[in-house]
Amino acid sequence: MYISDNCLVLKQAPLVPKQPSRVTSRCAVVAMHAAFAAFIPAVPPKRIKPFPMVQCIMDGNFRWGCRRGGDWRRGHEEGVSALRRVVKFCRRDGVKALTVYAFSTENWERSHEEVGFLMRLMERTLDMEVPELRSQGVRVSFAGNRAALPESLQRVMSRVEEQTANNSDLILCVCLSYGGQQDIIQAVRQICLEVQQGKLAPDQVTEKSLSERLSTYMTRMLVGEPDLLIRTSGEQRLSNFLLWECAYTELYFTPTCWPDFDFRDWQDAMLHYASRRRRYGGRSKQGNGQTDD
Repeated sequence: MYISDNCLVLKQAPLVPKQPSRVTSRCAVVAMHAAFAAFIPAVPPKRIKPFPMVQCIMDGNFRWGCRRGGDWRRGHEEGVSALRRVVKFCRRDGVKALTVYAFSTENWERSHEEVGFLMRLMERTLDMEVPELRSQGVRVSFAGNRAALPESLQRVMSRVEEQTANNSDLILCVCLSYGGQQDIIQAVRQICLEVQQGKLAPDQVTEKSLSERLSTYMTRMLVGEPDLLIRTSGEQRLSNFLLWECAYTELYFTPTCWPDFDFRDWQDAMLHYASRRRRYGGRSKQGNGQTDD
């Protein structure tokens, strides 16, 4: 542990231990937390530069609910509260866009009861959150196959997009009925159709032309490509999320289930990102003029 630029840096340990050992006295725990809290800055530390876009795979809601009384519905409801917290963290730390995996194409395979509950929860939440989102300057957009969603939810989505369109502090992109492979396929089909119609020549098909036809394009056009992907609940895979977009994204995995994701978890993810060197296939120069191996 050392202190740099008024920031507490821990090596091989989370920022704040969540479950101290039973042999640690209560007084020691209180003193330790107080000492750590003194070094949690009110603004992002200098060594953590603001960056444009964060992605979240909000995993672990169902398991969280089942472990706490067996009610998986509560897990999904608490997941909404976690998303509210993360939106505030993003605004506080200068993140310009947050993309979240709310419902995947594979999630349609879940039970009819759970799918119906999730559709109603999303519709109710979006409808209720509009005043707060507008007051916080959050612009909401959506990615995925809208046609597969209930018509009532589609109407709410359109209304939310319209009512938050002029906000610019943070873009919240919600992926609903979304799959990375499926999104690439629909983009390729669109390109094939344009080539067939003579609107696009085969030699005009580029990475850029395909990227522009993905359902996430609006967010990336305004902010840039993804910087950091956070996945909760201990799983360490992309699960068909933003497969094209995350080509050079830094990945961060935490065992914390999404409903429990709090400021300490967020800060750990930010410190992880700050420790990375992003070379995009090239080599970055060190202070002595040498390049990385």
